[in-house]
Amino acid sequence: MGAVTYPKENVVEFIQKNFIPVQVLFNTQPLASDFQIKWTPSILTLDSDGKEHHRTVGFLSPEELIPSLQLGIAKI
Repeated sequence: MGAVTYPKENVVEFIQKNFIPVQVLFNTQPLASDFQIKWTPSILTLDSDGKEHHRTVGFLSPEELIPSLQLGIAKI
């Protein structure tokens, strides 16, 4: 996703306006265990207390990522 989805201008703009993005390696502890990361990429939408409300697993195109992120926002 780093080569195809994340660099797209509309994706960058949407994420910058709506999220505080944090990227960590899949095996970073204790986060990998706490959030049960089993597959990459995994995108978790968390609230301000760190509670998970939505999870996207696997590659998404730019056209699929933004709606998935919007769903995460709606769930919060």
